[in-house]
Amino acid sequence: MTGTLSSAFAGAPIPEVGGAPMQSIAPVVGRVTPGVVGISVRGRVREDNPLLQDPLFRQFFNLRQGPIERETEAAGSGVIVDAAQGYVLTNNHVVENATNIEVTTKDNRQLKARLIGRDPETDIAVLQIAAGGLTSVPMGDSDRLQVGDFVLAVGNPFGLGQTVTSGIVSALGRSPGIEGYEDLIKRGRIGVAIQDLTPDIAQALGTTHTQGAVIARVEQGSPADRAGLRTHDLVVAVNGVPIHTGAELKNRVGLSKIGDAVDLTIIRAGSERTVAVRIDQVAAQRQRVRQH
Repeated sequence: MTGTLSSAFAGAPIPEVGGAPMQSIAPVVGRVTPGVVGISVRGRVREDNPLLQDPLFRQFFNLRQGPIERETEAAGSGVIVDAAQGYVLTNNHVVENATNIEVTTKDNRQLKARLIGRDPETDIAVLQIAAGGLTSVPMGDSDRLQVGDFVLAVGNPFGLGQTVTSGIVSALGRSPGIEGYEDLIKRGRIGVAIQDLTPDIAQALGTTHTQGAVIARVEQGSPADRAGLRTHDLVVAVNGVPIHTGAELKNRVGLSKIGDAVDLTIIRAGSERTVAVRIDQVAAQRQRVRQH
């Protein structure tokens, strides 16, 4: 099976067969699995053995002081997200110490992969393979998810063949408790500290709005500062889409591409205005993402 699946396929209802809902998910699995790959990795890691710090131990075993290098092997799963460019999404922990990465497609082609970039904090890595006849799995729209939606997980975790399991979406909008993250993604920044609009804050600001994100502080020299945002501005929409909480503003910013501009609808002194702010990159991300 080659080509690219329609983007409408992601998040679509379970199709019907003969006018009735399918009794099996096999047809759906058959369309997705060509885009799921196995990943095998060989690498080297350096280990500091505390015993090597003991001069008597080193002398007895005729060892030199310093870290020990050992070879490692790892296996994992990946998803082809761009068939034309050969981009594969996988986990950072699978490839972080890699010196050689190999991708195995469903039709048993073994392809050498190149590491394009990785982010340890979100445990995401992007690989690239050079091959034709690939099938990509389309990205879904997380905003369309609802609690109770039926979901499938397809992978090749141990390099022994693809596996499929199913479940339902049990909750939305959960925060993992990681500093700087909401809903698992919070990567871009505009340089503000924010808080939810409460009745007391609304009264203090003299606004009739009951929902939104209040800017509590603007970082000097940040994109927000350069765009003219001020403390006590009330953000009520991003790119025309209303927001209700500070977490929603964080997510909208975090999901925007670095370098893109977003239009923030704000309330200041009772007047509504739109401010364009360019998305910047968090400092930690600049240090941790490795590009090749």
